[in-house]
Amino acid sequence: MSKVTEIPTGKRKPLYRFFEMLPALLSFGMVILLVVLSSISSVLGAIYLLLIVIMSLVKAIGVACRTVQGYKTVKKCIALDWKKRLEELEDPAASYEKLVGVRKDEYAYGEHLQNLCMMAAAEDGYFPKPSQIYHAVIVAMYNETLDVLAPTMDCLLKTTYPKKRMIVVIAYEERGGEDAEKDFIKLWGKILRLRNVLAAFDEFADDDRMVPREVQQYQGVYNELYERYRKVKKGELESIVGDIEFEMELARQVDVGIDYILMLVARYHASNCQDKEVRADISRAIDASPTLRDKRELIDRFIDGVNVTGASAEAWNTFVEGERDDELARVIADERLDERGTVSLMRRAWDEGYVRETGTAIMGILPRGGGGSLFSRAPTGLTATRERVLEKLKAFFERFHEIVGMPGDHRDMRD
Repeated sequence: MSKVTEIPTGKRKPLYRFFEMLPALLSFGMVILLVVLSSISSVLGAIYLLLIVIMSLVKAIGVACRTVQGYKTVKKCIALDWKKRLEELEDPAASYEKLVGVRKDEYAYGEHLQNLCMMAAAEDGYFPKPSQIYHAVIVAMYNETLDVLAPTMDCLLKTTYPKKRMIVVIAYEERGGEDAEKDFIKLWGKILRLRNVLAAFDEFADDDRMVPREVQQYQGVYNELYERYRKVKKGELESIVGDIEFEMELARQVDVGIDYILMLVARYHASNCQDKEVRADISRAIDASPTLRDKRELIDRFIDGVNVTGASAEAWNTFVEGERDDELARVIADERLDERGTVSLMRRAWDEGYVRETGTAIMGILPRGGGGSLFSRAPTGLTATRERVLEKLKAFFERFHEIVGMPGDHRDMRD
């Protein structure tokens, strides 16, 4: 069985290259031929020119006919009750018995009857019902303004299709990436500042046009951009960060707490883990939270392991304490660190709010015989070990610092 590719990736053969050039050769050839025929005989030139005019006229008539035909088809589609057709597909057998023999001047009515007949004859569950299908509406954009996007959103809001089974995706082309991201960061920063001011007025809660789900969705994108650019080297950030500012303090003011997540977890398990909308709400709430984003893996494991009666603050604290002890023990074992010194260093980090990168404490926990020098420029020996250990300890600190404390004594750590 041979593999055929439409566009060759290697060197093109002469015949393939000829067919690539053929449309351009024909276009230029038609113009050159007119000049050549006119120089030979004015009659031949006139006949050739008339043929071009007639061909263009026939093409224009064809395009006009197709345009009118397409317009009539669109009008028929607009007039059709698509919701009713979807309802008929819910029970195809009963709908087919009711409609067979009935003539209707509707768009694609015959095809609809054929579909009902085919679905009625199939086994139960072979074809999904419309009520089981989620529709993804992808709105592709590059640099269109809100005036262009708003009518599209209005049409989606006015549709009779259930909104709970509709997923709307606004997709920006990658080539618009940096400019689009910069515009979004600035715009959402302005919205955060405005909402912070309006929150002081009692009437704002009733007049707020943005539902919490929308705020969480946009805040999740904002947090993702903040984390991405914060981790990039400073020199690579100048193109976008030079004239923008992240409003992370305002973002933290509307941050959701773990209690809200636990409430959603309990609701999710109460539905026997079948309510996908609640699961999506949990995901959105985590993305929108600057303090919980890097704890997604912990929360996901907690959701998978807890039952409906165990989704409480006590169960969460017990789970997190166990995960904290296990992860720190893994770091100590993997890097062969001094256990007492490592726990003391992390307890001090919990008190001060950051992991110290200098001083004797970090050097005292490193394994003996690492080799190299702390002051060597190359990332080898003791320097490489120190950097690797610091990276793991800082990641551990970021994951657990804001949700659980450190034991008061190293003996409190689980074996």
